[in-house]
Amino acid sequence: MGRYILRIDRGEKAQPKTIEFEGADPHQAFALLGRERGVSSASLWQDGACLGTLRRKGEDFWELSGQEAPSTEPSAPRPAS
Repeated sequence: MGRYILRIDRGEKAQPKTIEFEGADPHQAFALLGRERGVSSASLWQDGACLGTLRRKGEDFWELSGQEAPSTEPSAPRPAS
């Protein structure tokens, strides 16, 4: 199983949302994005390496691109104490 991080962009005025998940492959990212309202792009990471950027291209269609992704892995949210 791989460790994945989905960094959901929320526009210039809001902090990105970070979701960490494990799976045999990164396809679960699409289900996670489907639950988020108003999201148009996100970056997907595996074990510290950026896999690419996902951009919404329609109601149920996402495009995966290996370009224009950030160069450093986002931090996963820390559990509240």
